[in-house]
Amino acid sequence: MHNQVPTILFGTTKLFQSFIMISNIRNNHIVLDIHFQNGQSYYYLENEVYQLQEKNQFSKLYKKFDLDKEG
Repeated sequence: MHNQVPTILFGTTKLFQSFIMISNIRNNHIVLDIHFQNGQSYYYLENEVYQLQEKNQFSKLYKKFDLDKEG
């Protein structure tokens, strides 16, 4: 069993769309999930981008990794 420490990046596109990128494991591959503030989610694997059915993951992840909260 492998333990994975999530790699997470908060950012904004040139068009001011906020996003969160986080490493994940899908189908035994390490992928990069990209969740946009507008509710769309994608993952990146081997130079290809795939749309995820998961919606509104941005707000859930933002709350989970909120750097502004105390404690």
